[in-house]
Amino acid sequence: MDILVIPPEISRHALLTIIPSIVLGMYVSYKTGHRLLFGLLAILCVTSILYWNNNDWATILYIDMAVAIAVICAKSYIAITEFTPIGMCLWFAAIAIMSLAFIVNRQVLKRRVYPAADIEKTIVGTVIDTHYPISKTEANTTERTAAYKESTHMHMGFVHVLLVVTFTTGALLSYKKVT
Repeated sequence: MDILVIPPEISRHALLTIIPSIVLGMYVSYKTGHRLLFGLLAILCVTSILYWNNNDWATILYIDMAVAIAVICAKSYIAITEFTPIGMCLWFAAIAIMSLAFIVNRQVLKRRVYPAADIEKTIVGTVIDTHYPISKTEANTTERTAAYKESTHMHMGFVHVLLVVTFTTGALLSYKKVT
């Protein structure tokens, strides 16, 4: 996966949702007795803070992604084994929405940052190019800054906030003693 480097003054905005989301997730996992999930979230907090403070560091990117996937897998196992049917459906719908949003957001940002000839062909990219053509923005312009901000904010909403709110909702629907 290509690394998209977002300027630090913009990428640090993501910490505004990362830290509260992870702390809420840790609280819910602690109250529901999921110690492994609690530990994974603690590790994710550290890797995410490191990554979003220096997002051109490839090694920490891949570690952060691996831990995030482990957290999603652990939460999915909990959703399957312990959530009510509606909580489980909400969780897996949120994962589907988050995945699609992540892919589309990444493809849109690539089109705003790189020349079209430098972007690899993908199914999602082809759909975007066909139905929603996007122009490359020039470096060091307000348009490029806006592209980075929009992409970061979309990521914050669909990846950080959506999943933690959905998992917390599923936990509240499924457990009597979460609060």
